[in-house]
Amino acid sequence: GFLGHVQLLTQRTSALGFCKLYEDDPRSDQYSLPQVIRALARIEQDSPDAWSAEQRAAVLAFGGKTDSDGAVMRIDAILESRYRTFCAEHEADLRRFKTFRDKVVAHPDSHCDLESLPGFEVQLSLYAFVLSFYKLIASSFVGTHPAHMTPDAENSLFSTLRLLGISRP
Repeated sequence: GFLGHVQLLTQRTSALGFCKLYEDDPRSDQYSLPQVIRALARIEQDSPDAWSAEQRAAVLAFGGKTDSDGAVMRIDAILESRYRTFCAEHEADLRRFKTFRDKVVAHPDSHCDLESLPGFEVQLSLYAFVLSFYKLIASSFVGTHPAHMTPDAENSLFSTLRLLGISRP
């Protein structure tokens, strides 16, 4: 039915989005997390003193590192370490998105099993990490305030589902 089609489109969009953001492929989108980290590495390589103490402190906080770590670690190494740790924690979930993308999204005539995708809680966790990374880059490196996005999408999604008559998603 209609809602099933909407669900499939939503899941396809989610799979594509998470794959584009997390995939570590030099040919991938320039806005993937690994590509942003590589761009910062190139800047730091060209100008070792490119980052201010405030930028370094923000990256240290995001990466869970101490000031003594920050004195010897490059900005990109701190971000890379945090990214790799997070991806390792979600390796199976990210692989499930990639498999879904490669088999279902790339081949629309194939049958799909939406149960094979990670649950909503996992998607919120993946989104929250990207959002915190984005806020760090926007505020500390680009010098802008990030767009108003909230990881609290759960409440609005559940409210929408309740309006549609679905009391327990």
